[in-house]
Amino acid sequence: MKRIMWFFALIPVAVTSIVLQFMPDVIPMHHDLAGNTDRWGSKMESFIFPVIIMFITLFWYLLIRVYEKINQFDKVGNKEHYISMILSGELQKYTGTPIMNYYTCKLFSDMGYYEDIYDYVKEKGGPYFEMLTAEIESKTKH
Repeated sequence: MKRIMWFFALIPVAVTSIVLQFMPDVIPMHHDLAGNTDRWGSKMESFIFPVIIMFITLFWYLLIRVYEKINQFDKVGNKEHYISMILSGELQKYTGTPIMNYYTCKLFSDMGYYEDIYDYVKEKGGPYFEMLTAEIESKTKH
């Protein structure tokens, strides 16, 4: 899919590059309603639209890559597996960003996954995690 996308994006660049060799240096760029040329420009301005097409293709290429990266986690399974991936740091390897912090733990706590994150929070320590540990202990009565 991506190769086809880049192939079709490169066609205007290739055609413009070939046609450019046969064009004069100055070409009409705009005409009024009567058909009179009211702006002249360099033949290099013909590359504007092929370059725009390349940028749009790059945007879609990057969007597809991000979507594919997100969707690879949909293949792994259920909620418990996601939580174990987050707690073990395995998910962080894929995304490259720290995932477990106070707010993530708080979110899991509020969602009802007390048992799953209790050990992780207890191990982390620090003032915020101590508050969260106390909150989790009051909800689960460890």
